[in-house]
Amino acid sequence: MSSLIDGQEMERQRLSRDLHDSLGQSLLTVKIKLEQAKNANVEKNQQIIHETQELLRDTIQEIRNISNDLMPPVLEAFGMEQGLKNLCKDTAKNTDISIKYISENIPDSLDKRVQIYVYRIAQEAINNITKHSAATEASLKISCNQNLISLIISDNGKGFDIEKNDTNGNGIMNIKERVELLKGECKFYSSLGKGTQINIKIPI
Repeated sequence: MSSLIDGQEMERQRLSRDLHDSLGQSLLTVKIKLEQAKNANVEKNQQIIHETQELLRDTIQEIRNISNDLMPPVLEAFGMEQGLKNLCKDTAKNTDISIKYISENIPDSLDKRVQIYVYRIAQEAINNITKHSAATEASLKISCNQNLISLIISDNGKGFDIEKNDTNGNGIMNIKERVELLKGECKFYSSLGKGTQINIKIPI
């Protein structure tokens, strides 16, 4: 019971960070824009209105992203494997990264909570690759053997020096927290110019 409460609290903290860092900043900017409109002339007002509309459009999309992260629609409709496959396919389509997806021996009866968290872990890792790695190729392999899910995510990007870099940045911290919630373990392997690999094992 204690571990469940701790896990829920960690997830609340993660959501709080997402709300503060993205939505909070966006809404603050909208507020500033509207305050500028008070003393602006007609022409300037039109420009401010247009910029505010763009900001609100982005904010609405961010709300959808956070909502989808809490319960990705594809998981509800098709399950984890199809969700992960779509994640790789959509990322490859919208970036210059070629992503290979491999799935082996995944049971159909996986707990819904496990499916959601594994999907989120993979989503966070893929997001990190697209934002920070400068990779051209990546792969996501998920398999199940002896009541253990194995998730391996790798890229051929610029990598980083694990000894010198803080591995507690928001993206990596989110991965660690979610793996911990599932009582799993994760290891990061990386070096400058040689890409990054994340090895995750989760008991089921």
